[in-house]
Amino acid sequence: MAGPPSTAPITAHAALGKLDPHVVASGPAIPPIERVALFSAEQWEHFTDEWAASLTDYAKVERASGAGDKGCDIVAFPVEGGAVWDNYQCKHYDKPLTPTDIWVELGKICHYSFIGEYTIPRKYRFVAPRNVGTKLASYLRKALLQSLTARKQTEMRVGKRKHRKESERRPAVGAATAMDPDPIVMLVMRLLAATSVANDRIAFTNRTEA
Repeated sequence: MAGPPSTAPITAHAALGKLDPHVVASGPAIPPIERVALFSAEQWEHFTDEWAASLTDYAKVERASGAGDKGCDIVAFPVEGGAVWDNYQCKHYDKPLTPTDIWVELGKICHYSFIGEYTIPRKYRFVAPRNVGTKLASYLRKALLQSLTARKQTEMRVGKRKHRKESERRPAVGAATAMDPDPIVMLVMRLLAATSVANDRIAFTNRTEA
């Protein structure tokens, strides 16, 4: 048998604020950094292409899509028709990049530049919404430090040569201007150097056996 009705006072709650019709229709706004994480791989390439084309550094930007891109997703030229170019490799993963995520791409750059399909890019950038992992970041820092050391040694040698030429009252000839170091390009250069040494050893072995 039911008991007597409650005599507790009824509490009135404050009325909810008026909802924005846009929020009701499409949901709350998504921050840009989270929105790009929702892109597909193809959308990410389109986004990177448009972003690179908006930079004032480049006169021409091209996008190579699909298989057979030879390790080049977005190619940007500071001077249209010039030999200097930058490469943007798009990696839209759900995790930070690891070394195993990039070895194949670096291998493509090594292979196609070694056989003369194209020159080594001035800059090589991996475009990834979740950045790079600790191990890959460590590799890139080491490559950058090595490139800075090599650049400093080159500048010292050029400076000594120039000083010697000036002391002899003859103009310095062939003083090279060092480029800004790019850690990924330095990794490629080291891999190409290792390949060249290996090829020289193979050739020497073949001559010895002959």
